[in-house]
Amino acid sequence: MAWCRFLVLAIAILLISTLMTACAGDLIVLLPEDNGKVGQLTVGENQNKVVLDSANEAAEVGTSGQTTKEQLSDRSVKSIFAAALAAEPPKSKVYVLNYDLGSTIVLPMSKPELQAMFDDIESRKAVEVQITGHTDRIGPLRENDRLSLRRAERIRDMLLDRGLKADFIRVVGRGEREPVVETADEVPEARNRRVEVIVR
Repeated sequence: MAWCRFLVLAIAILLISTLMTACAGDLIVLLPEDNGKVGQLTVGENQNKVVLDSANEAAEVGTSGQTTKEQLSDRSVKSIFAAALAAEPPKSKVYVLNYDLGSTIVLPMSKPELQAMFDDIESRKAVEVQITGHTDRIGPLRENDRLSLRRAERIRDMLLDRGLKADFIRVVGRGEREPVVETADEVPEARNRRVEVIVR
């Protein structure tokens, strides 16, 4: 999210500005989101106010409060803020695993996704995992709640077997409440029989 990247950048700016000489000011840069979209940021106030609204637009605030605006290249941003950008945590990733009707065993077609999830988790230094089980609308609501939780717990157990600490895992079953595809009651829908795993 853009605010996360801005926060990381703001911390770096604070560190850099602390090390600057008394004659220097602060540099604030607006970074794009992962999808390329850019928000808007107002820096300064009154006559010294500038609005940043394009990727890599920068505002430099002098010690007297005077604010100037400039456009930085990607290369400049990466050079100036290399340490801060390197400190960004890996981006969240969502993995979707599918199931047969009434089953808690991942379908063979989802095995590559399961392995990709394992590899991603093992590659991260610190990790938080949210596991949410789902069902389609076949069967009673209460049984679907139990089935969805069992699906999520089975994935959790696989992670624990691989050495992930339990403190970093959240497990929940949502039953048939959050379908990918809306259906009438008692209509089977394979895409709704799933576990979604968010790795942060």
